[in-house]
Amino acid sequence: MSLHQSPSVTRSASLDLSSFWGSLLTLIAGAVYPLAFAPLNWWPVAPLAVAAFYLCMQHSQTARQAMWRGWLFGFGLFGVGTSWVWISMHRYGDTSVALATLLTALFCAALALFFVIQAALHHRIARNQLWAYLGFPAVWVVGELIRTYLLTGFPWLLLGYSSLDTLWQGWSPVLGVYGLSALFALAGVGLAKLIQPEGNDRRLPAILVIVIPALLGLLLFTLQWTHPTTQAPLKVMLVQGNVEQNAKWHPDSAMPTIERYETMTQKAWSGPALVVWPETAIPALLNDAYSVMTPFADDLYQRQSALISGIMTRVEKEGTRSYHNSLVVLGDGLGLYHKRHLVPFGEYVPLESVLRGLIAFFDLPMSQFSKGDLNQPELTAMGHKISASICYEVAYPDLMRRSVGDADMLLTVSNDTWFGGSFARYQHLQMVQMRALEVGRPMVRATNDGMTAVIDHQGRITQQLEPFRAGVLTEEVQGYEGQTPYMRWGDWPLIILSVLLTLAGMLVRRRQA
Repeated sequence: MSLHQSPSVTRSASLDLSSFWGSLLTLIAGAVYPLAFAPLNWWPVAPLAVAAFYLCMQHSQTARQAMWRGWLFGFGLFGVGTSWVWISMHRYGDTSVALATLLTALFCAALALFFVIQAALHHRIARNQLWAYLGFPAVWVVGELIRTYLLTGFPWLLLGYSSLDTLWQGWSPVLGVYGLSALFALAGVGLAKLIQPEGNDRRLPAILVIVIPALLGLLLFTLQWTHPTTQAPLKVMLVQGNVEQNAKWHPDSAMPTIERYETMTQKAWSGPALVVWPETAIPALLNDAYSVMTPFADDLYQRQSALISGIMTRVEKEGTRSYHNSLVVLGDGLGLYHKRHLVPFGEYVPLESVLRGLIAFFDLPMSQFSKGDLNQPELTAMGHKISASICYEVAYPDLMRRSVGDADMLLTVSNDTWFGGSFARYQHLQMVQMRALEVGRPMVRATNDGMTAVIDHQGRITQQLEPFRAGVLTEEVQGYEGQTPYMRWGDWPLIILSVLLTLAGMLVRRRQA
């Protein structure tokens, strides 16, 4: 049979995927999909879940059935993969068990609508074998892009993240995480074609779309897109304070918290170093903290060291006042960074005039921040230029890519206490690894209670602190310079190709009708 001939998607099989069983399989596939990500990292689950989703889409009899199955897949995915929002609502938002459960279910149900869009697009593209290999990965990428940029975006559990530590990861500096999503979606189609009893003539292409990208990824991983700078490695000290979240914002806790970080730093200090404290480690406004921090800043100068710490800032400009989640450099360095992509409800409240005050979760401490300017200069510390980010920002590949500039290393701080002991903090660290690999730069990450780590320019964790314990991680970090293909071109080539293939697939389907 020719590659271009249309397969019979209603061919009988041991399981009738056009029936209730197909819908059940879609839900199960979505529910197991998160197991491919950190901390379990059962990566083969991802292409297998995608294969099941593809087969169920192919056997959908109507657009309505396809969209229903898309929602089921999404609800299973987010119901398992992002159920940690329940912890944030109940434990830290003082929301009752029943209300937190209801709001979490509504949150997951709403996010599942993204897969309804994806399923609707897939149902409208051509059904022959060629467009299975071209159209399905393209639609998957379009779906992830919509999920990233629509409204505030929620690019969590993108398929490409599951490819870390696999043969495919070498594509990251070339195509970024969305490119890896496309390749894993392609592998899912290949697996589906191997599972389908369609005949031997379909097995060779199915095998090739899995094997060739994997082998090329292995080859690409051996290439050095960036190279070490001529500067000596920078000694970095990442301080994990393990401060209790519920006590952090109490007025009486500010000084003890600052003293805790200073004491931990002093005990671990041995020679010049870049000290990093996590997100809002200084629980006070910058103007108010200057007098308290001046002696420590003087000590930094004397030790030829620098501190980068999370702090809150107040900016007054043209008669207006705004508050920011920020990073400040003290000692041997210079810079102030304001977070650009804020967390809904955690740092600002959408529809504030309507929602503010309804329940405690909509009145969390520090939920009135403003976002910083999109273009901000790198921070400088001890002769190094550092590209900074705070918490949730690492989930946005293009935002991070455009921020690198002349920086020779990346730095991010976070407070993942909101996630409790859930998988979320591990998923978050996995995103950090991907950002380092995409731009070929090492990244240092300081958090309140985990996961504090140093990641090298190839996305590998070189050292990490145990979560839920106070500690200081010290390591020599070599800066890198140069550009990866992804730094140069970003996501635009893949965006254009995916949109064009999706439109072309829809046009071919219309002509076939």
